[in-house]
Amino acid sequence: MPAAYHHSITFIGTLLVILTTVALSIFFISGLNFPDTPLHLVIPSSKQQQDHDPPPAPPSHCGNTTTTARALGCHFDPMSFSWLPAPCYDAELTTQFLGFQPWQWFSSPEGLSANTTSARRDKEEVPREDVLRGENEYLYVSWEYHKLHCTYMWRKMHRAVLGMAEMDGYIGNYHHTEHCEEILTRQGMGDEDGSKGLTVIRRKFVSCGFGLPT
Repeated sequence: MPAAYHHSITFIGTLLVILTTVALSIFFISGLNFPDTPLHLVIPSSKQQQDHDPPPAPPSHCGNTTTTARALGCHFDPMSFSWLPAPCYDAELTTQFLGFQPWQWFSSPEGLSANTTSARRDKEEVPREDVLRGENEYLYVSWEYHKLHCTYMWRKMHRAVLGMAEMDGYIGNYHHTEHCEEILTRQGMGDEDGSKGLTVIRRKFVSCGFGLPT
């Protein structure tokens, strides 16, 4: 190979190295001199991120007031007399049991006594629409209501196990199962004036899940 040709190749290679070095130097110097120059990085905007983020999960609790419960989107279930988060509220089952018979709710025990006059009973009875608003702290119901409440809660628990609804902390608490067992196996609860045939139900604010306080 002629010496002149070899020298030409060497010169071109050296020139390319020099030009590359100069270009890289200019690039880095430019970056240092202009720190505010935006980098061409594809960063999604907050709106774009929100468009792709999954929707927030509904609250799993209802607070401890009716106002808070409504604000959180909770539903009042008259069969358990509880405010429940939407995921563990079984609307279908609640509708079935409300239609089982014309249930009655009373503001005092006198409403269920056999010796109470019709006028007094009517005065003590709480209208259904008032009950369904979930604003009563407690009410009195018949013993039959209490028994049906237990079968309702067991059906609700089974439906939750089958994935038809989420479990709630009221039926998820084992104490409630023991309580219903006692109710359904207790004997001789009635008497002549019906004073033992009533029970009080108290409003609760329940969370979704197992074994939570009732």
